[in-house]
Parts: sequence; structure tokens; C-alpha cells
Amino acid sequence: MIHYYENYNIKGDDERHTLVYSVIDNLKLNKLVLSQIILHSGQETKGHFHNGVEEVYFFQFGQGRIKIGIETVDVQAGSIVLVPDGHLHRVYNTGATDLVFHTVYNQLKESNAVYAK
Repeated sequence: MIHYYENYNIKGDDERHTLVYSVIDNLKLNKLVLSQIILHSGQETKGHFHNGVEEVYFFQFGQGRIKIGIETVDVQAGSIVLVPDGHLHRVYNTGATDLVFHTVYNQLKESNAVYAK
């Protein structure tokens, strides 16, 4: 069965909602995960890295920054950012509205995210 998602609205298999963000993970593929993240104004994700995982970030709405290692890049709707395997990364919402972005990454059997302190 082919799953088509109109207007970037992902139907999730796993959803998490906090005061900081909402995350919807689509786990229908065997090797890739497609996630939609809505990062609220003034908030940031936890800095983390994954061994054996590369990620692609697609920014759909809002403005912010992404830090990868020691480099920080400004992002906005239409920005695409590549996160290499094992690189610490964190997203900051610097705008007055939600920052909406999608990530695609290779799925591992067990989570190996390591969070910065």
C-alpha cells in the first residue's frame, strides 16, 4: 500500500505533545522515519546525537536556528539542513510563531539518541 500525505499533514504512529513541542512520527516504512515537529515560539529541542543515523531537516513554516556541532545556521520556510551521523544537533525557534519542520532519518531497531546535558 502506498501512503500519500497531502499538505504535509502526517498521520502518525507515535505522537508526543509537550509545552515545548509536538512530534508526530510516521513509522510505516521499514528503513526510514518521517517526523513532523512543531516547535513552539521561544522554545528549543534537546541537544542530542545518534550514532549510525543521518538526518535531513525540511523547514516548512516559521524561523529559527539549528546548531550542528559548533556551527549554527539560520533557517526558515524552505530551508533544508543535513545532519551527519553522530553530530550533536539542536533546533531553536527564534520567531513569534510555531516553527514547523520535518525530519527524515534511518530507523534503527533500538533508539540510540544521546542527549546533551
